[in-house]
Amino acid sequence: MGGGTLAIYAYRKRVPGAILNLGAGALLGAVSGLFGFLVLSVLALLKLVLLHKGEEFRQTIFAALDKGVQNSDPQLQPQVLAMVQNFKTPEGFVIMTAIVLVAICLLFVFFSILGGAIGANITRRNHK
Repeated sequence: MGGGTLAIYAYRKRVPGAILNLGAGALLGAVSGLFGFLVLSVLALLKLVLLHKGEEFRQTIFAALDKGVQNSDPQLQPQVLAMVQNFKTPEGFVIMTAIVLVAICLLFVFFSILGGAIGANITRRNHK
């Protein structure tokens, strides 16, 4: 949310006479959220590649999945175990990673939209 709000304040500083309604603030927030997600993703990818931590990352994810199976409802444990075994395959790991990345991107954009709308509302009130 802070990124969306900061984007509004930066825009208002750069274009002093601009009046942003909630829609424009939300759009600016969405763009800042997408940009923030992309920057974070590239930095995380560089860290994995440059530090050669890919296998360690996979093992950490697999350990968390195994712990999730142990903590699941005993009646659902066979289905959860089958799902985890599918995620442990190379194709399943790619699919799981893609799903997680899309979910994180949506969260970044959603909360930045909220921050942008809040920032636009605050700066609009201060402008009057």
